[in-house]
Amino acid sequence: MNNLGGIGRFLVNVFLTQAQNFAAFNKQGNISSATQNAQTAKAANTTPNALLMTKNDVVTVNNELTLLDTKEAVSQLKEAMQLPDEFSQLMQLLTQKDGKTINPKTLKAFIEAHAKNAVIRLADAQEMLSQKGIMKNSQLNDLAKIVAGLANTNEENPAVLMKSLILLYLPWVPLDKNIDFEVNYSKGEGEDGEEYDIITIVIQTIHYGIIKVVLLLNIKDGYSVEMKLFASDIFPKEELFEDIKAEKEANLNTNIAYESIQLQKTELKDNKQKIDLQSVGEINPILLRVAQKIIRMIIDIDKRTELHNRRKQALN
Repeated sequence: MNNLGGIGRFLVNVFLTQAQNFAAFNKQGNISSATQNAQTAKAANTTPNALLMTKNDVVTVNNELTLLDTKEAVSQLKEAMQLPDEFSQLMQLLTQKDGKTINPKTLKAFIEAHAKNAVIRLADAQEMLSQKGIMKNSQLNDLAKIVAGLANTNEENPAVLMKSLILLYLPWVPLDKNIDFEVNYSKGEGEDGEEYDIITIVIQTIHYGIIKVVLLLNIKDGYSVEMKLFASDIFPKEELFEDIKAEKEANLNTNIAYESIQLQKTELKDNKQKIDLQSVGEINPILLRVAQKIIRMIIDIDKRTELHNRRKQALN
């Protein structure tokens, strides 16, 4: 178990603590949330705020345990793959010697190497949990599937590689089955005749249909990123604009062009074009960093709407 590392210790402590808590809940009856949190913190040797568990947070079926904390799952996935905490730090790690571009072949090799190491760590964690009597864990299995797919991919499409990288830095693992996105990287001329690096993002949301974002990077203009948003009238664009301002992304021009349009689901498939490593050339980390933030913000708006609707239904 030399490869177990922090993720294995964390998972074993947390999932075993859940079992103890759930047993205590059933034995004592209506145990208070505060008491349960304190017991969890003590058993896991952590602070009371680190693990906020109630009866509804724990699912136990046929020795299966699930920790319903996706942000913590993302953190542990990155730890398993030995990735930096922040996407911007990852961009710095992947940039070429000139500090300005990312080679797609380097990106492919990086993802595969780190994923292969994570496969070993997660397998060791699963084995250790099974020895403790926890035979199934759907969330841990999801993490294992993600890294196994990254480790064994023969994919050389930069769009797929970029999507894989962005997925690792979204606070939801895995994404809801009704949410998806595709990214496409290209180079072209803008309306001003200047050459741009372009990322086209198409996102399928639960509540707002298909949303499309085009990001254009003008290197000559101090690496300024222009944004065009295409969405239906029901999408709360002002909310997105406020989130963008709050993010204070230095390279993103907050003068955002918007077009009201009802996009079809075929946009998602159409944006997943097969492009080879040679045709893309170098990937600009500034543009990729901005793309990751925009994807996170739009999905977060969709998630907030879902939460609002659930609370509204609960009150009715």
